[in-house]
Order: sequence, then C-alpha cells, then structure tokens
Amino acid sequence: MKLRDFLPQSLMGRSLLILVVPVILAQIIAVTVFWDNHWDKMTKRLAYSVVGEITIITDQMDHNYSDELYEVLSAYLHKNLNIDMLYQKQVDLPIIQPEFTYVQRMIVYPLLFMLDNNLTNPHAVIYEDNNTLKVYVQVSHGLITFFVPESRLFSSSGYVFMTLLIGSSITLLVISILFLRNQIRPIRKLAAAASLMGKGRLVSLGPPKGAREVRQASEAFETMQRRIRRQIEQRTAMLAGVSHDLRTPLTRIKLGLSMLDDQEEAKNMLDDLDEMEKMVDAYLEFARGEKLEDSVSVDIVAFMEDIISHYQSKELNLTLETIVEKPEIFIQKVNFRRCVENLLSNAARYAQKVLITINKTDTRLYLIIEDNGGGIPEGQYEEALKPFVRLDSSRSKETGGAGLGLSVAMDIVLLHGGKLNLGKSENLGGLKVTIRLPL
Repeated sequence: MKLRDFLPQSLMGRSLLILVVPVILAQIIAVTVFWDNHWDKMTKRLAYSVVGEITIITDQMDHNYSDELYEVLSAYLHKNLNIDMLYQKQVDLPIIQPEFTYVQRMIVYPLLFMLDNNLTNPHAVIYEDNNTLKVYVQVSHGLITFFVPESRLFSSSGYVFMTLLIGSSITLLVISILFLRNQIRPIRKLAAAASLMGKGRLVSLGPPKGAREVRQASEAFETMQRRIRRQIEQRTAMLAGVSHDLRTPLTRIKLGLSMLDDQEEAKNMLDDLDEMEKMVDAYLEFARGEKLEDSVSVDIVAFMEDIISHYQSKELNLTLETIVEKPEIFIQKVNFRRCVENLLSNAARYAQKVLITINKTDTRLYLIIEDNGGGIPEGQYEEALKPFVRLDSSRSKETGGAGLGLSVAMDIVLLHGGKLNLGKSENLGGLKVTIRLPL
C-alpha cells in the first residue's frame, strides 16, 4: 500500500486536503506553544499562590493554635481568598489513593508539586464532585482540611483559546468548501462536456465561468469542438463530392459500351465498370459514416430487432440474446444502424449462423456479434480495421469489396465514445466483434 492509495481521488477532496493539513498543523503548533508557555505556567503560578496561602495558615495553626485564631483565619480565608477551612482535633491524615481524569491531573499535579516543595507537613489531595479540591494537611494536634475551588487553580482562558481556535478553523473550512465548489463546478462541467463530445454529441458550455485558467480551458474546448466538427464536415463533403462526381463519367462510359458491336469485349469492360461503381458506393458509404448527427435515446433491443428482421433469411440464421433490464442508450441512430448493418453484411457473406448478445454494466453497454465463418487470423485484427485494406484479395462479386466495412463500423463506434474489438468466437468458432459503448 502506498500513500497515494489513501489520498482523495477527486479535485475537491485534494483541494480540501491542501487546505486542511496546514490548518491542522498550525493548530497543533499553536496548542503546543500555548500549553507550554501559557497553560503550564499559568497553572503553576495559580498553584504556587494557593500553596503559599495554605503554608501560611498551616504554620500559624501548627505553632500558635487557639480557637480564636482558628475562627479569625477561617473567616479571612472564606471572605478574601475563597477558600474554606475545617480543623479537626486529634484526627490523623487519612490514607487515600485518589484517581484523577486527564483534565484533573493537569490541575492536581502542579498543586502536589508545589505542596511537596513548600510544605513540610504530611498532606494529601482529592477531587470532589462539585469541582472542589480537598487538601488535607496534618498538624501537631489535628488535621486541617482546605476546600479549594477549581477556579483558584484553573484559568478559563484555555477554553476560550481552544474554542476560538476550533471555531475559526471550522469557519475557514466552511468558507473554503463554498468557494471551492464554485471553482470546481466549471471543471466538472468541462469534463462532462468532453465526455459527451467523445460520444458524438454537440455540447455547449455556455458563458465561461470560474477562474481565469478554467475560462481559458472552456474557451479552448469550444474552439477545439468547432474545429473538429468543421474538419469532419469538410472531409466528409470532399469525399462525398469526389465519389459522387465519379458517377457521371462512369454512367457515360457504360452507355457508350452498351452501344459497341463487340459485345464480348464490352461485357468484360462493363464488369470492370460495375466493380468501379461498387467501389464508389463504398466510398460514399464511408463518407456517410463520418457525417455528424444528433444523438437520441433509443431502446437498443427494439433497435436491434428491427435491423435483424431485414437480415433474417433461410441462408442466414440470426439469434438475439439480451441480458438488459433498462435498454435505453443515446446513439446517433442512422450512423449506428449503418455500423451494425456493415457487421451483419460481413457475417452474412462468410457465415450461415450469427449470434448477437446485448449486455450492460452500470457504465457500459456491450453489443457482441459472433458468427461461424472462417474468422480472421489473430495477428491480422488491427490490419482488418484499417480503411481500404482487404484481407481477401479477391475481387469477385461474392467476396470482393473496398475493404471499408469494418473500418466504417469502428469509426462510428469511436464517434460514440466507444471501442470495437475483434476476437475469436468461443460459441460459434468464427469471428467475434465486441462493441463497448458508454452509458
């Protein structure tokens, strides 16, 4: 386990940690200094004052005792020093083993220390429930009990200091949380916008808010989004325009060839032109795959059932298995339909049986398409996903093509912020295409 494993993962948590740790350290230092220079010294001085008074009274009672003197000293202590005194003749010092709490020890120990150093008579101290200390002092002809209020030995400035310290820290923390939330909200909004953009959705952040750096990041994101969309639109329009313009000369050549006398030679050339038209159609399909559209919420199960209904035939056995409770997902409906149709067209070309499985977790939806065809060698998965790459070099009508089917499907999945992987089907033995989409 490393230290970073225990640290907060969110920006809010780490920012608070940066604020809280120095405050706590400052409090520890302040309390340590206060305890050493104020609390300890103040408590000892108060104890020294009380012990001095007890020593004087004890000395008078021990050497000059009389009932009149006892009455005078007792009245003087009660009136001027807030200490009560009880004298008991012929009574010995009780044997006691008192127990003190942590706070009581901080008051009693300095008092005992001063008594041990300034008073030669046997003595003992206990704490009563009414915040009063009983100090027993043995004299030659009896026992004196002094009732000392806790206030004579304890300064309330400690409580005031601690309350002020903790209160100011809590106030600072609350203010920091409020300010941090306002500063982090635009960052969270920017992160959510980047995530939605990765799923192919058009996002508007609105007026930039937050700190200067956050506003700069928001403006840079808006500029980047506009440039990406403009680049995709220009590239799509260029490819679609070139492919569309090729149709006119191809149609003209086909018309001219159909009027030739040598029908055998014309037939071979017409076959080549048909192949060229298929390639042009593939390029147009590729261009349409990059066209941006708005995402909408769809029932993915009903969506797949509708596509499967157009591909189900005697030659191709399609099976759909779903393990989804709430199948709603945001997709670009036209683009994603083209993606699935490309994958099913490839499967229909090489296989007789196709299994489609829909599953999801809390954050992702999985669409798995498996077939019983020949599959793709494991070392050629990446090559198969590149545009205009054909693993089958044939140009026959059965298996020929422009090599754009898997590439278009992968581009559409990436446009949705997902991922497309190829593998070997454990169920049917052919190709396995796994599409992972964020929810």
